Amino acid sequence: MSQIDVDKMFALAKAVRLNAYAPYSNFLVGSCIYTDNDQYYVGCNVENTSYRMTDCAETVAVGAMVANGVRKIKAVLVVTDTPKGVSPCGGCLQKLSEFVSEDTMVYIANINKVTEARPFTEFFGAGFAKEFSELTGKHA
Repeated sequence: MSQIDVDKMFALAKAVRLNAYAPYSNFLVGSCIYTDNDQYYVGCNVENTSYRMTDCAETVAVGAMVANGVRKIKAVLVVTDTPKGVSPCGGCLQKLSEFVSEDTMVYIANINKVTEARPFTEFFGAGFAKEFSELTGKHA
């Protein structure tokens, strides 16, 4: 497996960001996921009149990854046109948590550069874990 090419992730996420469908917020977001099989998957946000139906860039990238049969994320990068960039939202962190490992990195970027790099666990320490799904039908 090759090393994470953060520059390539940044370029891909920055480019796909321009494809975002954001007529309501005008907040364009691009994301790139790098996987354990050295593949890159991109996504951009897709808004909807019903805000709850909006898909974040990270969710779109996860969908592309899953549609290609891949299940392990090594790194995630998110690009926005903000001074410091923004981290994935709580919902995206929960979705990403299905596919990350202890060494998965999250890179936050503005449109000029990566502004932050931290392990996924620093963004999302304890979500609704897979083990909880074993409790289905068992109520306290």
